[in-house]
Amino acid sequence: MGEKSDPYIFIWNYWYFLYALQTHHSPLSTNLIFYPHVVSLSLHTMQWFNCMLAAPLQRWLNLIAIYNVLNIASCAASAFAAYWCVAAITGKRLASLVTGVVLGFSPYFQAHCMGHANLVAAEFLPLYALCAYASLVTYRLRYALWAGLWMGLAGFCDLQYLAFSVLFGCVLFVGLWLYYERLDRAQFVRRIWLLIAGFIVAGLLLLPVIAPGIGQMGATSADKSHVAALFRVDLGDWVRPGMGSRLMGGNFKDHSHVEQCVTPGYTFLLLAFAGVLLCWRRARLWCFAGLCFVVLASGPFLTIFGRDLTVLTFLIAGFPGTGFGLPWQTADLIHLGSAAMVVPATFLGETVRIAMPYAWLPKVLPFLKPFRVPARFGVLVLLCVAIVAAQGLSSLLDWLRRYSSALPAAAIALVCVAVAMEYDCLPYPSFTPPAYPIYDAIGREPGHFALFELPMMGNELSAYGQVHHHKPLFKSFISRTPAGAMDTVDRYEDIARTPAMNGDGAMQRNLRELSGLGTRYVVVRLNGEDGLTKSECSNLERHMNAPLAYADSSMRVYRIDGRRVGGR
Repeated sequence: MGEKSDPYIFIWNYWYFLYALQTHHSPLSTNLIFYPHVVSLSLHTMQWFNCMLAAPLQRWLNLIAIYNVLNIASCAASAFAAYWCVAAITGKRLASLVTGVVLGFSPYFQAHCMGHANLVAAEFLPLYALCAYASLVTYRLRYALWAGLWMGLAGFCDLQYLAFSVLFGCVLFVGLWLYYERLDRAQFVRRIWLLIAGFIVAGLLLLPVIAPGIGQMGATSADKSHVAALFRVDLGDWVRPGMGSRLMGGNFKDHSHVEQCVTPGYTFLLLAFAGVLLCWRRARLWCFAGLCFVVLASGPFLTIFGRDLTVLTFLIAGFPGTGFGLPWQTADLIHLGSAAMVVPATFLGETVRIAMPYAWLPKVLPFLKPFRVPARFGVLVLLCVAIVAAQGLSSLLDWLRRYSSALPAAAIALVCVAVAMEYDCLPYPSFTPPAYPIYDAIGREPGHFALFELPMMGNELSAYGQVHHHKPLFKSFISRTPAGAMDTVDRYEDIARTPAMNGDGAMQRNLRELSGLGTRYVVVRLNGEDGLTKSECSNLERHMNAPLAYADSSMRVYRIDGRRVGGR
């Protein structure tokens, strides 16, 4: 299920985790990619929890079936966890069941089922939110320890969700302090220690994974915060129809909007609005928490329906320094000052880029630097909306019950029909991965040797090919490339153009060097955006001077280790 890109990575993850255990290697690092270097997988989107689930399943199912099963199971588990959390907080089981299911199959999860299996596995976030809330309002250590367990498991699904849990706990702490009883010093300190106790439990659980990654966070290749502006949420995205909504004209073919698909849906929003109106005192904490994560999901700069704010709208919303303390940029002030002097009449219509907290937050909290997509904070907004929506739905059902005992059941049915029509995304996109008979044959060859792919794609498809041949690759795909891993790649990346640039002797020298590094085959990919051009392929074939081991319409495979094709 999904599109032809990221699913291949998670299929590789499931395969490599079991392969490493069977070959008595640590799954935390590998030399099967970026060969001959050993690269750490600590910051890679390995999705350790699902890898552990997939390992025993590989006895009965193939990797593609396992990927599909775990994706669907993650959606169902997220829905159930949301139900559990909302029911415990509100005490309303029926309303919580409806909002939990709505959250688990919302457009956010529909969009990320296109390939982000790590983000679909959000089942531990609601459980953490519940136990963190319970520990802060009851002052009981056992809830804090449970919160730490759920936080650790969320980190095993994706380290982003560990970071989200830390921020969510801090937001809950502040929200309880703002909207509920004022605490004396002892109670205040006790809450802080309960929060920290949960963090310590999670840290101990995740220590084998995060310890190697701490040193990598300072590497330039691991810092993705500079591209956060490309993956932020426009305020208009919260009210746009979901990608897969057939009724609303959704289109899964436009993959560029996957990250921006955060809308709860109109039915969900209306129920939450009812909760705000009818149950404000119980809903205000979750409104505060949801609003905080709306601000964080907006990324470094605020936009509304694709446009920056004008001076006039910003002045109406609040002067600089008010609200969330959103600063004006120095460049904007200079621009506005010149506009006021040159064309005073257009001053109020000038656009201003308003910096949001995410513009400086990664500098204060370095653990956010490897995460480039602030839009993913939207999952926490959905959880807060679910809690408020359950309160609103429950109040509406209580009001209807006064007039007739049949009206609540009719209202639930109406809500379910409205949500089903709004969320309808069937048929869901799917694709068939390519077959690699030559890779299967290479995988059966004895001995340890590497494959050299041209072009050095380093994309998801090369990772999927390795699932078949099990041999080291000079490149492949990793979410956060450790420093130094690209040295060999940089040395040989232009080998396809070597004859044209430096002559036939340079090509033969490069092939001898690759053979000396343990390379047996050079795989030349043809056609498509990932293959060589016709001129590059013709040029390469004229100078390869190596026996052709395999050829089809998509690839050529040459043997360069000096032995004849088929030789043993």
